[in-house]
Amino acid sequence: MANVTLNLRNLSISEKIGLARRIFSAMDGNALFPSPEPPLVLLARLTQDLEAQNDALSLAKNEALLGDTLSRLATYVQRVSGGSESAITAAGMGVDSSHAHNCVMSKPENFSVTQSATPGEIGLRCDPVPGAKTYVFQSTPDPLTNDSVWHIGSVSTGHIGTISCVAAGHRYWFRVSAVGQSGQGPWSDPVSEICH
Repeated sequence: MANVTLNLRNLSISEKIGLARRIFSAMDGNALFPSPEPPLVLLARLTQDLEAQNDALSLAKNEALLGDTLSRLATYVQRVSGGSESAITAAGMGVDSSHAHNCVMSKPENFSVTQSATPGEIGLRCDPVPGAKTYVFQSTPDPLTNDSVWHIGSVSTGHIGTISCVAAGHRYWFRVSAVGQSGQGPWSDPVSEICH
């Protein structure tokens, strides 16, 4: 499992501000992290407050508040990412993989897609993967080629998920990968369905 690292202790105030801006930019609208805690608006406000300070007491107070907020966001990213190195870096955070666990996630089996009762939505499911903490569901438009670009449709703590289609009446391909302590495992075999 990869672990989030921010290295706040060794950063100057301007480096902390830069880190906060990078994390905000990476997490804003990121489907992997739908409900950041604390909210990103707080991170943005504290970053602006720290930049605006010119007296030592206010500077120290706002630096501590920003550091605490970044640490809480790191805890959120660690929990939601399930230790996936790619998910952690997608949040604009550093990775410490020195404590990686050797147990590799297995490929999801019996992956299937079905029409949802909600128009424009596809239901997805696979057999549970031992040790999985989250499942990442992706889609790509037909035709499926080696150059197809996959898009994250949803991230779920269970082996059942949904993806909203971009265009009804079109065929899409879907796949799923399990994420656990050792990181993200291999993708399932892709399955196609026409979105209604």
